[in-house]
Amino acid sequence: MACELHRFNTVQFFFFIKSYIKFHVYKYCSRNLEALKGVIITEIRRIPQEILEKVMQNFSSCLEHCIVNKGHHLINI
Repeated sequence: MACELHRFNTVQFFFFIKSYIKFHVYKYCSRNLEALKGVIITEIRRIPQEILEKVMQNFSSCLEHCIVNKGHHLINI
């Protein structure tokens, strides 16, 4: 089945994750690239389970709407 998610919803998902990580990573002053990588990995591991579940529920909901709409644009999401 060729189901295209509306670009906004996909971007919204990645924007949230990127913004969440960026907010937490830049609390620290990493002096080099290796230190920055370490902080990013640590902060990704610290994302609360509830947040990941909500993000995945939202994404699953978008996929369900896509299937119901037979691959057409998602409305009101």
